Amino acid sequence: MQHSPMRLLDFGECPYLPDRRWHSLALHVLEANAEDIQGLLFSGFRRLGYLYYTPMCDGCQACISLRIPARTFRPNKNQRQIWKRNSDLELTVEPSLFSQEKYELYQRYQTARWDKQQPISAEEFSAIYLEQPGTGLDFVYRRQGQLVGIDFMDVTPAGISSVYFVWECEPRRSLGIYSVMRALQWCAENGREHLYLGLYVEGNDSMRYKASFHPHQRRYRGGPWMDQPESGWPQ
Repeated sequence: MQHSPMRLLDFGECPYLPDRRWHSLALHVLEANAEDIQGLLFSGFRRLGYLYYTPMCDGCQACISLRIPARTFRPNKNQRQIWKRNSDLELTVEPSLFSQEKYELYQRYQTARWDKQQPISAEEFSAIYLEQPGTGLDFVYRRQGQLVGIDFMDVTPAGISSVYFVWECEPRRSLGIYSVMRALQWCAENGREHLYLGLYVEGNDSMRYKASFHPHQRRYRGGPWMDQPESGWPQ
């Protein structure tokens, strides 16, 4: 693996919890094979373009890595209803390449979901979500031919990692939850063990859905991946 020296970066205000700063251990990966990328995922790293990072905030360990074993996941009643509700959607899995259609969906999502009036440029969009040292696939969702969702995925022989999911913001459909279940189905059908969902933070409403998938595994900073203990997750 060819990469820059690892360094500690200050990303500014924490996007997950109030009154905190966000620091991450990061490195630019210029060249890597599938095993290298899998090793980074296993160690709790996330990706933005060629930058891989993992939280390293002083005095805070609220960010927890979370992944779901594809073959043992069992949907609950609400998730089964969401699956049925979205039975009219078509999923295609395709190479992670730029299109104006994808970029425009990203812009609509940022405006509707996060009230960002000036989303990033098309060039920045490609650099952050599509360009990478490993292998990327786009999980593309359509309804009657219209693009309604994209999950940007990193792919290794052992698992896939959801980098970012954008969708037409229809609350009734719960497309975020549905996309996780479809990705898990793809993993089971294509010999991948885990779906990595990135970071989970207790008390952050936008992340609550991640902990609703059972069973799942968590990795606390510096520790191994673990199943839920009988005594419950560490606080």
